[in-house]
Amino acid sequence: MTSPDNFDQLQLGQLIRFNAHMLDVATRTRNPDVDKKNQESMDLERLLALWRKKHFPETPYISWAEKKLRTYKIWLTERKLMVNPVQEKIAVQKDDDLQTIIRERRSIRFWKKKQVPRELIMEILEAGIYAPSAFNRLPWRFFIAETPLNELKEGDASNPGMFEQAPVRIFVTVDERLFFEKYSGALDAGLAMQNMLLTAHQLGLGTCLIYQGEFVDKKKLEEFYRIPAYCMVYCAILLGYPDETPEIPVRMPVEEISVFLGEIPNPDF
Repeated sequence: MTSPDNFDQLQLGQLIRFNAHMLDVATRTRNPDVDKKNQESMDLERLLALWRKKHFPETPYISWAEKKLRTYKIWLTERKLMVNPVQEKIAVQKDDDLQTIIRERRSIRFWKKKQVPRELIMEILEAGIYAPSAFNRLPWRFFIAETPLNELKEGDASNPGMFEQAPVRIFVTVDERLFFEKYSGALDAGLAMQNMLLTAHQLGLGTCLIYQGEFVDKKKLEEFYRIPAYCMVYCAILLGYPDETPEIPVRMPVEEISVFLGEIPNPDF
C-alpha cells in the first residue's frame, strides 16, 4: 500500500477512521492481543500528526478519533469494557411510519419534467452518509448530475430511456483505495443507497437504481462525469417527481425465505 505520507485528505481520513474504529472496538471487547492494538494506537497518533502536518481541516471525525485514542489509553489501564449504559428514556421504539415507507417504496421509471430542489437532493445525500460502513471508513463519494429541463426527453423504462428522462442522476461510488475486503465496497454502497431511496420516497420523490457494473464503459463514464478512477461506480440513482404509480409487486412470504436454525452452539472456525 502507498505510504500514508503520500495520501490525500480522503485517503488519510479513511485510514484515521479505520484505526480509530479498531481501537474503539478493542475497548468494548475482551481482546488479549494488546501488543497489536498498541501498535494501532501508535499508528493513529502518527496519522493524526500527519493530518496536522498536511494542514488538513479539523473535521469532527478527527476529534472523534482523538477521543477514541484517549479512551483506549484509559482501557489499557483499567481493562474493563468501555460500554455506554443504555438510556431507557430515549430508547428506540417501533416506528410504524418507517414501516409504511419501506413497504410503499417503489422503483419509479417515469418522472415529471420538474426540477428537484437542491435542498431535497442534499437531504437525500445526508441520509446516505448516516448508513453504516465497514470499519467506519465512510468511503462514499456522490457525483450528482442535474439535467436541464429543456433537455429532458420522454424516454422509456429501458436504462438509456430512463437516463434521458430523469431530472437528477446520483452516481454512488466508493473510494476503494483502502479496501482489503472483497465485497465491503459493494455492501457500503448498498447500505447508503437504501437510506437514500427511503428518504426520497418520504419526500415524495421517485427513484430507480441503475447498476453501473461490468455492462458500462467505466472509462467513458469516469471521463464524462469527471469521476476519479479510484472511485468504484456501483450504481446510479435516477431521481425525480414520479409520473407513474407502479403496481405493488407480490412479495414472497417471509416464512419461505427464512430458516430458524434453533439453538446451535457457535462453531470453532
